[in-house]
Amino acid sequence: MNLTDFMTNCTSDEINKITTDNNKYWNLNEENQLNTEVTHNWVKCNYANRANSYITKINKYIEEGKDEATSHELAQDEAEVGEQCSLNSAAGAWFWFTVMTTIGYGNAVPTSTGARLMIYSFGFFSILAFTTSIGHAASVMLIIVDKMYGNSHKYFKHLTHGFPAVLVWFVALLAWLFVITGVHIWYEKYLDGNPFLDTVWWTYASITTIGFGDIHKPNNIIDWGEIFIFGPMLMLGFVLLGNFLIKLAAVLMKYFKSASKYLPSLERGIDEGTNGKYQESEAD
Repeated sequence: MNLTDFMTNCTSDEINKITTDNNKYWNLNEENQLNTEVTHNWVKCNYANRANSYITKINKYIEEGKDEATSHELAQDEAEVGEQCSLNSAAGAWFWFTVMTTIGYGNAVPTSTGARLMIYSFGFFSILAFTTSIGHAASVMLIIVDKMYGNSHKYFKHLTHGFPAVLVWFVALLAWLFVITGVHIWYEKYLDGNPFLDTVWWTYASITTIGFGDIHKPNNIIDWGEIFIFGPMLMLGFVLLGNFLIKLAAVLMKYFKSASKYLPSLERGIDEGTNGKYQESEAD
């Protein structure tokens, strides 16, 4: 279609719609670019407020009877940006938490030499301090719980060892995972898609310190409430996971040790073969 046919066949309303859609497209691109830039640098801005303000105002003008093009121009001019940008220190605290706990979602990584040196030094000692603290906390909780079961009814004494103990700590870990999931869904406002399945996945990846990074907290919206809520909750999840693994390892070691009596040992076979050859040489 040439320009003449276009101008002949297209009405002014269609032209206005094309212009409006084009403006919306470029405004959205600009919004996403700004949001991506400030998120990557841990800077908290209210650029999202401008988009929400724009949508509210354009719907208002359309309801008042104005055409889309006019509504777009008015809403674009009157949309409120909100507060100025500021450094989001809570995002930095959350980043260091993911370093210390070795979760490392990967959504924020150090790129400068100074930042990497900090991770090499302070990050390494933070990991040592974290693992030591979690190990001691798991041991203390395990001693307290086992002692409580041991001093209670005789049926509860069986929960201190073997598969019953493994099952108890697994159920506790699973229950705590769903508690974190429920609190996360209640607290967070940015979840899309299926929040339950996505949050279960995020909680599992966090507690196990896998930290895939496909689901993570955007740096520009993290607040201190999340630090003080999910930080301790995940720490308790680490302790429960540690106790479950301790009981599971004890059971596996016990049964592997029992099974090893009925399995051929490579070292025993080498020793027997060596002794047999030595006895033959003496006989000769």
